[in-house]
Amino acid sequence: MVAAEFLTVREAARLLNISIRSIYNIIQTGRIKALRLTPRKTLIKRVDIDQMLVLSEYHEPVLKARKKNPHPKYCYSMTEAQEVLNFSEKALWDLLKRNNIPKYRDGKFSYVLKSDLNKFSNQND
Repeated sequence: MVAAEFLTVREAARLLNISIRSIYNIIQTGRIKALRLTPRKTLIKRVDIDQMLVLSEYHEPVLKARKKNPHPKYCYSMTEAQEVLNFSEKALWDLLKRNNIPKYRDGKFSYVLKSDLNKFSNQND
């Protein structure tokens, strides 16, 4: 089997096992040179793809240690937080987002640390 000297975008995507859009993004960033013959026909040299792969650095995936959620006795549920602050649901979510207060999930429920919200309950009084 003879390898083709030029590949279409679809063939290059199939070869690299990525999407066609990803190939266009690689072309746009200049990591691969491409020849646009017509608006619907773009060709890529096979050697350019091989060269890009050789020059690319391989990185081992880094697995982040999962942070353990705090015990629920140290947290308010979102409903409890609304009652403590006397806020609407949207106002509470806006407050959390604006102040980068972390939310914790346990199943379908979201929690926030009591210590984080107590700062704001004092301001509300």
